Amino acid sequence: MTTMKKYIFYFLLLMISFCNTSFLSKTKNEKEQWLEYYGLKENMFVKDGESSIQLEWNDRYSDDKFNAIPDCYSPDSNYLVQHPFYGEPEEESLLVRMVDSSAARLLYLSPGSSAEAVIWKNKYTFEIMGFDNCCPDITPTIWHYNLKKNTCTVMSAKKLHLSKPIYKWRNN
Repeated sequence: MTTMKKYIFYFLLLMISFCNTSFLSKTKNEKEQWLEYYGLKENMFVKDGESSIQLEWNDRYSDDKFNAIPDCYSPDSNYLVQHPFYGEPEEESLLVRMVDSSAARLLYLSPGSSAEAVIWKNKYTFEIMGFDNCCPDITPTIWHYNLKKNTCTVMSAKKLHLSKPIYKWRNN
């Protein structure tokens, strides 16, 4: 092998090693971070049910009451999922249609329940991760929304001993 071919060979090996390490150091998305923080695995969640949703759009959206968290915008930026600031006694999660700033209620959570993270799968589907106060237990829950089918699938984990205190994920 000539010297030039050796340099090209080593250069290509070096480039391949850089590519491989960049794939290994992939940043975790909101859902992966949320699951990891609480010591949960996706296979712990079981389907509790699926229901049709009827989004009622109105113009009452005001962003001073709500808190945008990372990854709340849809991939095409047509929608935004909004949550109230933490510490509210009751929580209402909204889907905001950006073209006209109208909003529709997604979740109305009772005291003790909380929506903590959002991840969009594509421009029609997203998941909200949080806790549902299903008496007598507070249960880790994922609400999976499909806007194309107008459905919400509720997935719950029946794990009672979380690795961290709940409602502290964002405060770390």
